[in-house]
Amino acid sequence: MKNFKLIRIAAAAGVALSLAAPAMAAEESGVTCRAGTTAEQNSNNTNLKCSKSERVTRLSNCLTLGNGVNGLQQVVKTGPDMCTDPSSSANAGAPTPVLMPGDPTAGWVREDTPGGRDVFVQTIKKYEFPQGAIFNPLDNASKGVSCPSGYPDGGSLNGGRSIRCETARRVDADCDFSFTLRVDDNGRNKDACIGLTGVGNTKPKGITNVEYQTQLGSWKPVVQDGPDKFRHFGFPTSRN
Repeated sequence: MKNFKLIRIAAAAGVALSLAAPAMAAEESGVTCRAGTTAEQNSNNTNLKCSKSERVTRLSNCLTLGNGVNGLQQVVKTGPDMCTDPSSSANAGAPTPVLMPGDPTAGWVREDTPGGRDVFVQTIKKYEFPQGAIFNPLDNASKGVSCPSGYPDGGSLNGGRSIRCETARRVDADCDFSFTLRVDDNGRNKDACIGLTGVGNTKPKGITNVEYQTQLGSWKPVVQDGPDKFRHFGFPTSRN
């Protein structure tokens, strides 16, 4: 009785863990730009870029070394700030934005901040990687993600917000050793594998059923009259 109770507890814990764990993405599902971003695909649906327009604000400064080691001094005032030469109080032009790594060097608009230092603003298109796969965070998101050479055929999903990659060649349905393939089993379109232990499902030719079970997300059976086939999918990749 005690062992039975322990089994019930363990089973309940297993169900709780399975419900708490996030669903794993599958190659067949492709990758998707998250909600709130703009999705861009190329003409053959093999590249996907995700972006979002963001208003960015940068501080102003007068760091140009116009007077030896002393540099220039920023005069904060009502109206546009100005830079002066501290040795002569001469006007030395307007401040410039303090740029962060990756910021564009042009296109900034100066805004007066009454009683404080002026700021520079610009609406920037910021890129990010799509969801559904893991990409190298050091790669360049502005180049998007692309179908690799082994999976050159691109497909568009979710109204143009997703792509998936697959091989052009369909793989024959097959059975493990000791099982016999029966095409259109019992008058159905679906093929089956017949063995001493009964009737089982087919798997892609060239891999074992054990391998197939670990790669279910990358294979999709095509049930049809005559021999069945499998479609094979892969994740897109990023680049620097």
